[in-house]
Amino acid sequence: MRKTFLAAVFIFLSAYAAALEIESGEKKVFLSFDNIVTSFPDFGFSYQQKHVSYSRIDEDTFLDNVENPYQEERNYGFFSSSAAIGGRMGALFSFGMVEAALSLKRMQVFGISFLSSHFDAALLYRNEKKDDKSIITDYRAKGLDDVVSLGIRGKFLPYFDADLIISFSPVLGLDLFFRSDISFGFLEAGFYWGNTFSRRPDNDFALRLEIEKEPFYCSFFILYGKKPYFSQKFRAYESNQEVRIDFGWISFLHESRIDFAPDAEKRVSHLFSIAIENIEVGLGSGMIPYVDVSMDDFSLGCGADGVFVEYVFNNRVTVRLDENGLDFTFSFEFA
Repeated sequence: MRKTFLAAVFIFLSAYAAALEIESGEKKVFLSFDNIVTSFPDFGFSYQQKHVSYSRIDEDTFLDNVENPYQEERNYGFFSSSAAIGGRMGALFSFGMVEAALSLKRMQVFGISFLSSHFDAALLYRNEKKDDKSIITDYRAKGLDDVVSLGIRGKFLPYFDADLIISFSPVLGLDLFFRSDISFGFLEAGFYWGNTFSRRPDNDFALRLEIEKEPFYCSFFILYGKKPYFSQKFRAYESNQEVRIDFGWISFLHESRIDFAPDAEKRVSHLFSIAIENIEVGLGSGMIPYVDVSMDDFSLGCGADGVFVEYVFNNRVTVRLDENGLDFTFSFEFA
């Protein structure tokens, strides 16, 4: 049966149009043909057209924004820009300023949005009922029952951008999330507060600040959790900082990250590096050397994740060797 299906797919693709691309990766083989993508051996399928598509609905969409409200990027639409396989799949519709999404796999999802240059609005329904008989459970991680989220966004570019998301469920109650961003010249700032019954742990608020004025760049992000993991001393916390100075042919960079994990462990990581042309060297946490060298099709490096070597042959075959072993990724086009 699978051989018959595979043969039918190849016949269909061969008769459809002009260029077929084959790519491997993530233990799968992907066939891309114009606006169609299939994957094997899981028999995944994605299709993209101007008005109707079947593709991912949880990447760069309002669903993604609701499930990960504290991420930097946000989007109130649902329609995908290209065919993609993975995550949560669904049917997508686009008619001018109106976009919609529908999925009945695993979680029931229905969403519709209105997009314009200065105002966005979106309505999202999610339902995932699970029979969990445990006494102690995290309802955000275990399941969502009839959750409706209404989002309203005002964009007064380039200075002010704000949105409010109201989520309600007869089982879970009410959740609110507010975000505002201000941009003025070389300064950008953002404020986040609340939640949306997301898959992540409850968050209370976050602050973001970016300053970019040549040759100087600085960014800072801090997030505090709403509820402690074990006691009042163990509250979720995360901060990220980056400082970069560019002088044309040479750059100086310092990055740091601090977070407090659910296992009550405070984790701190730092990286200081100097980049000259295509070579970057530095020191990370624990005095671990950091090296990143890129020369045309060849690159090598080392850091906290170990040593890697990568070579790209004729823009078609990528060979990479790292601590996880040897990996091949290939991409071929047929006219």
